[in-house]
Amino acid sequence: MWIEKVVSTKKGVRYKYSERFYDKESGKNVKVSKTVAKKPTKQVEKQMTIILRDLFYEKTTAEKEKKAKLIASLTFEQVGTQWIDTVSEQVKPSTKYYYQNYLRVMLRILPDGLMFKDLTPVMMERAINNMHHKQKYSQGYTQQILSAFKAVMEHAKSAGYIDNIADFKVITLKRRKMTQQELERKNNKFLDRDELKECLALIGKKNERLGLMMEFLSRTGLRCGEMVALRRQDINGSALDVHHTLIESLPDGDPDKLSTPKNDSSYRTIDLDNRSKAILQWFITDDKRMERWGLKKNQLCPMYKDRGFIFTTRTGQPYSVRYIDNELRGMTINGKKITPHIFRHTHISMLMASHVPIKAISQRVGHSNASTTLRVYTHVTEEMRDELKTVLNSTAI
Repeated sequence: MWIEKVVSTKKGVRYKYSERFYDKESGKNVKVSKTVAKKPTKQVEKQMTIILRDLFYEKTTAEKEKKAKLIASLTFEQVGTQWIDTVSEQVKPSTKYYYQNYLRVMLRILPDGLMFKDLTPVMMERAINNMHHKQKYSQGYTQQILSAFKAVMEHAKSAGYIDNIADFKVITLKRRKMTQQELERKNNKFLDRDELKECLALIGKKNERLGLMMEFLSRTGLRCGEMVALRRQDINGSALDVHHTLIESLPDGDPDKLSTPKNDSSYRTIDLDNRSKAILQWFITDDKRMERWGLKKNQLCPMYKDRGFIFTTRTGQPYSVRYIDNELRGMTINGKKITPHIFRHTHISMLMASHVPIKAISQRVGHSNASTTLRVYTHVTEEMRDELKTVLNSTAI
């Protein structure tokens, strides 16, 4: 205990008795104080020790009751929203957007209006495995939802809503055997050369600018968000500086819409072939045409505003990845679903078929390490099969 002398014009000389007590449940020291007119003596100090201990019990009991009422009234949705608010300042806006989507999925696979106190490890495990096995969500996506679940529980523990989350942390996803359709889809994430020509011709016939953009992806291996974020200043002679991506969840004009790329390895400079340079020049020239004359000859287009981007709409805003997705939706080539990302896969497939070193490919496409490239792109192209046959036929025994 320590004692402080307090002097005031109204009450005169008084003495403030203070003590710290250890609260076992919170694991923290709690300070309590009381100011009285009694001068410090051994007998007074004994009395104040009893009074301060009573104050400590009253304070901790009141806080525990308040906390218990709070926990009893919390829904899982509220705890999940708190988690997102807590981490939002530490992650990119695009990551926050993904977390919000993950929370929506969690709420969908859990009972409506679930109270946080009623969530059990068995309930979470059943929901996550039902999502994977019965609702046929992919293993990778389901694993992301499970990781988000565990992150919410980590936040709940930090906030004091739950004491032990060990049983939640050990939950694992029980892998199911992939269906034939899923196996085919997994192995058909790229186009061979003939399929690429056919695909680009179909897209170009529908939308010339979109066709050229998809060809650019197939020649550079960029992510779609990286491509639409390109500005004229990113062209570095015969190379391209990749330093940004666009965040779809933010509106046009938002200063944070032009964001940093996916990871540190995504910052890169890539070499351009002549056709890629020609596509860039085509867009730069056509952008100037739209700025001066509009979409039709001799028609002014006051809507267009030059913002420095290369792959732009008639307003000068960069194309939306969502718009590109929608334009390609429903298109298939030999049963392969056409998305912007298939052209990135195609680029990597062609480099692998040409025996470009894996490390060089990883650096070009912005993978953090070569194992990512090997893990994702394990398919065998027809060119590889033909080459294997040639080697087998020429092998002497």
